[in-house]
Amino acid sequence: MARKPKVYDDDDGRTIADMNVEGMPWYDRSRRERPESGEPKTTMDRSQRQSTIFAVVMAALLIALVFGVGYFLVILLMDTLLR
Repeated sequence: MARKPKVYDDDDGRTIADMNVEGMPWYDRSRRERPESGEPKTTMDRSQRQSTIFAVVMAALLIALVFGVGYFLVILLMDTLLR
């Protein structure tokens, strides 16, 4: 008696992470990757790239500033409490 395969309502058939990895027992060399379906890849022009890089650098500086201020406050608090 064969088992019925499980049917999931939310499964649309897309592969999130391909488990066909070389070195695994189930690796199948004959299986080729399917061509990507969907939207074509877009490229950024110069101004978009510069504004993206600027935004990333500013976000990193903001995070560094928050950590720096936190470090300063901890040192100040320790200095005040230990006197």
